[in-house]
Amino acid sequence: MSDLFLVGFKGNRKEYYYNNFHHSLNQGDLVIVQVDRGEDCGNILQHVQKKITLPEDITPSTILRPANDEDRAILDENRIAEDDAWPTATKLIDKHELEMKLVDIEYQHDKNKVTFFFTADHRVDFRALVRDLASEYKTRIELRQIGVRDEAKRIGGFGICGLPQCCASFLQKFEPICRVL
Repeated sequence: MSDLFLVGFKGNRKEYYYNNFHHSLNQGDLVIVQVDRGEDCGNILQHVQKKITLPEDITPSTILRPANDEDRAILDENRIAEDDAWPTATKLIDKHELEMKLVDIEYQHDKNKVTFFFTADHRVDFRALVRDLASEYKTRIELRQIGVRDEAKRIGGFGICGLPQCCASFLQKFEPICRVL
């Protein structure tokens, strides 16, 4: 059976992947993984040594290969493209007068998809914005509305205790917070 690895991506996203091709991998290695429609790039966070039971909705995909110099160059290009996309995206949000805050932009490694993460107080009809973004970037566009705790997880930072925020370091799932008076 193939080894299981925990791989980390931009925005503190973590997913499990199998090493079906039996590459020699170590913690911290940059790897190319199979995603829904293409390839993405992430860091090995942990080699899962013990047998764990994953939830039914999680089916690990495959680590395709360790990243090479060309993959690292593509990763750098994608980070620059993400930074360059901010002004265009915010201008289009303003043009459509949408009440939403852009939180992050993430290019898939093979540039088959660009994901725009945003927060909003209410549901947002962004169909016109998606059309404009698709015509601008000539690729598949995904807009994902996230909560404020997810925003804190993506951005990271430090809590009042002086340590990295819990949501960005070890919390995997956010439980509802209720207020009892």
